[in-house]
Amino acid sequence: MFDAKAAVIHAIIQRPIIAVAIAFALGCVVAMVSGSAPAPGLGVAGIGCAAAIYAFARGQRGWVVLLVGVALLGFARASVEQTPGRSDVSRFAGRRTPVVLDGYIASDPQITPETIRFFYRVSAASANRRVVPASGKISVSVARQAAQTLRRATTGLTYGRTLRLRAQIRRPSQPRNPGEFSWASYLARHGAFATAWVDSPTDITVLDEASGPQIVVWAYRLRDSLRAQLARHLPRQEAALASGMVLGSYSLVPQKIVESFTRTGTLHLLAASGYNCALIVTIFWGMLLRRSRFPRLLSTASVILLIFFYTLMAGAGPSIVRAGIASSLYMAALMLGRPADMISVLAATVAIMLAIDPLSLADVGFQLSFAAVVSILMFAPRLNSLTARFEPAPSAPGRAGLRKVILLHLRDVAVVTTAATVATAPLIANYFNRLSLVSLPANVAVAAVAEWFFVATVALSALFWVPYIGWLISQLVFGLAVAVETIVGTMASPGFAEINVRSPGVFGLVAWFALLGAVWWYWRLPRRASVKNASRMSTGTSQ
Repeated sequence: MFDAKAAVIHAIIQRPIIAVAIAFALGCVVAMVSGSAPAPGLGVAGIGCAAAIYAFARGQRGWVVLLVGVALLGFARASVEQTPGRSDVSRFAGRRTPVVLDGYIASDPQITPETIRFFYRVSAASANRRVVPASGKISVSVARQAAQTLRRATTGLTYGRTLRLRAQIRRPSQPRNPGEFSWASYLARHGAFATAWVDSPTDITVLDEASGPQIVVWAYRLRDSLRAQLARHLPRQEAALASGMVLGSYSLVPQKIVESFTRTGTLHLLAASGYNCALIVTIFWGMLLRRSRFPRLLSTASVILLIFFYTLMAGAGPSIVRAGIASSLYMAALMLGRPADMISVLAATVAIMLAIDPLSLADVGFQLSFAAVVSILMFAPRLNSLTARFEPAPSAPGRAGLRKVILLHLRDVAVVTTAATVATAPLIANYFNRLSLVSLPANVAVAAVAEWFFVATVALSALFWVPYIGWLISQLVFGLAVAVETIVGTMASPGFAEINVRSPGVFGLVAWFALLGAVWWYWRLPRRASVKNASRMSTGTSQ
């Protein structure tokens, strides 16, 4: 008879980081749901952790008590993060008179024909002609007239640009109906608790000095330089698409194409994620550094630094941060000469991300990214085994061998897409009330082109200056971009490509993921029994 309790204890012993990550995440959830203030949260967490350490030292159910202590740490961390500090700029919200703020742009500005929106890190404030200490972030929206003045005053409104603003500070709006998008919660997850609107060119001044972490400034400058090179060698629409697939931002992609990607369930291809980091590891580690005579420590450390810099270039969204941390942990395991367990790597990634930003747990991108990866790790191996019977028969090298490689690749894409979709579709329905019915065939079709498109775009970014070769690569990138646009546009054109659905709600999501867990557990049982029978048979044979 299968003992579930023994299996859970065995899993904790084998991969303790999983239990630690889940406990920390549960603590964060409790803090966000309860809205606990920092002082009570820290007090409860401190007392609880002290009790946990005491009980652990006394040997009283050590692992249970230790996990309770970890959960309390998560509770305290989220309690501190979700409450503004005493000097936060949000304390000026509600004043009738404008406040003068000094600070710098702390995000990638979102530029539209009407406004420019960005996060602004405050360093000082002046109210009633008196300078007072101020800190924190604020969401700033600049109106079209002032935005046009800014475009004429500076060649680039980028991260690190220092500005002086004169604006009224307001509290972000709250949702009026249950289930609606909460602008206040979104800003709080980014550390901002107030907003400002600038509608006059005289209320904003671009200062000369730059601020912010210098490495982030360098990363954004390199990204803007790569975007400019793509714009010089490709038409505007194809350059925006290439930039989106390589650098993970579709802010420059025309809205019509973005809508087509959304309807076909392929929008994730325009967000930098694990695939991008996997290519970096493959190219720089697998093809270059590993075959050279560089020491392993130097080679792996170089790849980790490259992944970190690329993560900053891509905007450090949840999906690319998850992929960057996981890839770095994988490379660290290689550096130590140990095999990397992907389940433990994923759990460690969750723990690290929540320790840095516990409120990201409520971010839709965070949930979609981890739900997809967990589902792939759970179901892709089993789906591969089920589809193994349909593999083409071994063939001689040549055209038949190439056909087999292509079919196997398309099968792998279909398996991964299916495994990811069963976990992400309910979340998409819950947050966006829409569901793509052509996601599987669209992803398989686009995958046949997207990988080559990515590699060719990277090659163009590196070799654009080489005569003839740069031109040939640009033509290849253009052709592949047109192919991607054609595939996505064709798949999105039918009226049935996407349907509107009702939100399943929290209970619906819990029920669905519980069902997925039960299916996964059921699929594991025969394999576990066969492993035990095989070990018994081998033991009897040896005796």
